[in-house]
Amino acid sequence: MLIDNNPSLWKDAFPIPTNETHKYMRGHVVIVAGKMIGAARLASRAARRIGAGLATVLCEPNAYPIIARDWPGTMVSSLGEGKRFTEHLVDERKNAFLLGPGGGLDSDLKSKILYTLEMGPKKAAVIDADGLNVFKADASKLLSVLHENCVITPHAGEFTRLFPDLEGGREKMVMAAAQRAGCVVVLKGAETLIASPTGELILNKHASPYLATGGTGDVLAGMVVGLMAQGVPAFKAAQIAVWVHGDTGIDIGMGLIAEDIIDQIPVSLKKIFA
Repeated sequence: MLIDNNPSLWKDAFPIPTNETHKYMRGHVVIVAGKMIGAARLASRAARRIGAGLATVLCEPNAYPIIARDWPGTMVSSLGEGKRFTEHLVDERKNAFLLGPGGGLDSDLKSKILYTLEMGPKKAAVIDADGLNVFKADASKLLSVLHENCVITPHAGEFTRLFPDLEGGREKMVMAAAQRAGCVVVLKGAETLIASPTGELILNKHASPYLATGGTGDVLAGMVVGLMAQGVPAFKAAQIAVWVHGDTGIDIGMGLIAEDIIDQIPVSLKKIFA
């Protein structure tokens, strides 16, 4: 059954801190930056705005000084040899990973994604943008390692590249994709569909055409992973992030750029929880 996304579905699942809560209890997001480092910068700030206690961006050495002076509250770590990435992955405190935004289509990104998804116990993970595109010729490999603690966030083109054999309407296809992948699928569009691997389907109409601009998808991915870091289940995290993302777009309207969404997140949340 198709259900319209609204706060009554997930309000009780939103992580509200208490006086005893400290930053480590609110989760630690790790975002792997690619060649287009603006994507990771947007995502990291969005993850923190939605409530994640800590966020670390992993980047190449030449990008370190740019990101490090960007937002003082975001930690930055330079990736040298492959073992450096492993150190972050095995750290139990770092519990949610975002890979793909601005990543570029190279084998290094693909190997990091596969290693993350094959890691045990299964880390929360969001795979977005180039993290999906890099598997264009090998979609079955990605689909074989995705799990119930993952969210993938394709737009229509990325979806078709991952699931070229699926036919029918958007609703039918996204439900089939989620069941095949074994994870939550967020099919982005004017009306975004959110499907769970167990057959649940949510339609989000609460959005704005002004969200159709560069970087807004990176912000959305950061919001999803930020919620998952706080322990919100993948399906609920996607619902919350998509609705709040859309609400900020409605409020901002004309002139919206991706950076505006991040600063508007608290306003949207206060409307729900005030």
